[in-house]
Amino acid sequence: MRVRRDIEACVPMRLYGMTRSQLAALFCSLAIIFIITLLVGLQAGLLFNVNVTVEIKVHPETFNAKKLENTNELVFLTSPIHRSVMLNCIKAVCDELFLVHLIPIDYTRYVFTVQFDGLANSGSQWEDGQQLLHVIDVEFHFHYYNTQFTYLELISRFVCFAFSEVSAVLFLSSLRNFALRDWTLEQKYTALLLPLLMLFNNPFFPLRYFTSSWIVQWLDNVFQATFAVAVLLFWICLFHGMRAVRRTVCGFYLPKLAIVAAPWMTFIWFAAWNTQNQYKDVKFNLSLELRTIAYTGAVLICFGLIYVVVLLVLIFRAFTELGWLAYNSLRLKILISLSSLLVVVICLAIGLHFIFWNVVKISNSTMDPQQKTMRLDSPAVFNYRYRSAAEFSLVYGIVNAYVVVLAIIYSPSRRAVHEHSFKDYPSLSMVNGSDEDIIYESDIETLRLRPAR
Repeated sequence: MRVRRDIEACVPMRLYGMTRSQLAALFCSLAIIFIITLLVGLQAGLLFNVNVTVEIKVHPETFNAKKLENTNELVFLTSPIHRSVMLNCIKAVCDELFLVHLIPIDYTRYVFTVQFDGLANSGSQWEDGQQLLHVIDVEFHFHYYNTQFTYLELISRFVCFAFSEVSAVLFLSSLRNFALRDWTLEQKYTALLLPLLMLFNNPFFPLRYFTSSWIVQWLDNVFQATFAVAVLLFWICLFHGMRAVRRTVCGFYLPKLAIVAAPWMTFIWFAAWNTQNQYKDVKFNLSLELRTIAYTGAVLICFGLIYVVVLLVLIFRAFTELGWLAYNSLRLKILISLSSLLVVVICLAIGLHFIFWNVVKISNSTMDPQQKTMRLDSPAVFNYRYRSAAEFSLVYGIVNAYVVVLAIIYSPSRRAVHEHSFKDYPSLSMVNGSDEDIIYESDIETLRLRPAR
């Protein structure tokens, strides 16, 4: 069978010689990494700090926030005062108004002048002469990244980059004795994922603390999006490539590239637009750009659904046609297990991104507990890349562990050089061959002498 001969002609992978206990130890290692990254994220403290200044009367007043450093990355100055177009108040606490944000922080001290016009307008009074809105005090919230989280991010990225670089060097050096045409699909795509993982960890990330350009932050988004698209492309190409005999550019790769390239370009454009506005416009608020968010989300959801349907069909057909073959069944099961674990952890991180603010409380505030929880769901926090240190540690921990595990199981086995050398030169193996193989020719020789149909 052609599929079996393709497997025999390719570089033997370490996966084929692993026992059940070794595979179980591999998955236990992933579980340990998951627990460690989660604990590190939880012990790192809050991702943000909130400096609250309360009881400021409505008259000219000067107040100072905490002295800021460059490691705080950004500042959100918010005030629970309504906009003139709409006023929603719960127990005398009005809607939060997004005032200004600063990216990056170039100075240790800033002076803001905030004025409220129209509060004493005679047209906005009741018949008894009382004002429609009586402002008692104003509460300002300063949101900024915790310095401890900034150091955690820098150290984590550096450690992950070092591990990914070592893994890439070891994996590629183990395949240097084999021709590229003899590599398996898994080995080819793993060799592509390892350099992209190095970019995902972004060795240029510290440059954002030394420059005020938005390009550095945008490149970080580009690297992350490119790696994510490469993983998605790796899945559909592998599940289809196990069955495909001919893998042409137009018939095999081009349709899959079209599925993942459209959302990639959409996200790259959105990241450039959002990052540039955050750096150039101090009053830019992403939560108010509903039309742009809706269009971008519609494109991502549309192509995401197409991708999920195509992937499920390819997985079903792969198990149907190749599930009874020992080697292919093992390849499919391992890839499904590792990918499912990656998806589950990423979904958990996304859940932390959206529910984290519902469990955090602000202690230095005059609001009651119910109001504190409601104030945390504010427009300012919509601009955060991460909302908890646990979210960041989970994403980077599981992504790096996933690719490193792929490099381990898809690397050549210890006897691969010896076995592959004899398969490249069948005449050298005639000494150990049986009489039947010598008389009726070996499989490789028969395959080479058979005319093309």
